Amino acid sequence: MRLQKLFWLLVVFVATGMPQAKAADLAEAVKQLQQWESRFVAIRVQSRRELNSVTNSLLRQYGIDDSISDLDWIWEDSGRFLHASIDRNDGKISRSVQMANKKKYYQVKFAVEDPVQEVPAVVMSGENALANTGAKLLYPPFHFLWDEGSRTWLGSRLVHATSSRSTDEGMLEIEGDQVGFDAYRIQLDPQHGYLPRQGVIPNAGKETRFFVEEFQEVQPGFWFPKRGTLVLNGDMHEKWSVSQVELNVEYPESLFQPRMGDQTYVMDSISGKNYWHGGKPPETALTKAKSTADSAAAPIPVSMPDNVINARPEQRVRWGFWLGLFGILAIGLGFLMRRAT
Repeated sequence: MRLQKLFWLLVVFVATGMPQAKAADLAEAVKQLQQWESRFVAIRVQSRRELNSVTNSLLRQYGIDDSISDLDWIWEDSGRFLHASIDRNDGKISRSVQMANKKKYYQVKFAVEDPVQEVPAVVMSGENALANTGAKLLYPPFHFLWDEGSRTWLGSRLVHATSSRSTDEGMLEIEGDQVGFDAYRIQLDPQHGYLPRQGVIPNAGKETRFFVEEFQEVQPGFWFPKRGTLVLNGDMHEKWSVSQVELNVEYPESLFQPRMGDQTYVMDSISGKNYWHGGKPPETALTKAKSTADSAAAPIPVSMPDNVINARPEQRVRWGFWLGLFGILAIGLGFLMRRAT
């Protein structure tokens, strides 16, 4: 009896064929990506990009051997966000920060010569509006998943797509102009919640390709890119990786407004006022040189020397002294000529 059951199961198996995986489907992609988006009201991603001059022509152009960029990125549905990157080009540090609380947007600049860069040199502030969000295509790992221009996730944009195709590898392929990324052809991975697996610009002559090599399961059923590569114009290669993903953590308000010091210059487009955060200009090299020159009763030169710390201020020509001396010499010379005659 048992062998008979096995026999009939084998017959059914042969007749119906191997079980087939569910084909990639556009409606299912919209459903899963919208469910993915609904899983969080706040997300924080920390990632790294690594470039070197051997595989990246842009670094060779600027004479940089190695470049590492660390990104700390936070999004909340409340409107608060943080986009803070620290770049190390051959060990030289530079920072770029954009942030916003529920009312204000801040763009933060740091002094290039400041090796620590904890307190910004300039803070520009304005209303927290979508127009202030910067570039449309955010760097990996957010390619196509997030649109920096409209500040929307892929599921919210994919609902407008009308056409797609399944690839031989089982990916769902769509044209990028349907989700706001013209020229790209994007492949979504149904095995990982239809997150973008790769995006290419076909027939570009030089390869432009974003590719996810590995996904990570942050929570059961919630996938996120883990590591991958990016190639631009065929000769600009980089590797990227994600070190941490946090969901639905309550962050303090201080994380979304810049820390400022006396040397921070504030440009507020809402009030129309520009001012020093400390109330007066800090004692920089230029103001020290001006103070020294004023105390010596010397005029301030129109253009300060490059090294304003060590340079001596220009001195006023002392015409009275030289005219008096010339007069004394003339009288003395006349007296000697008179005695000689």
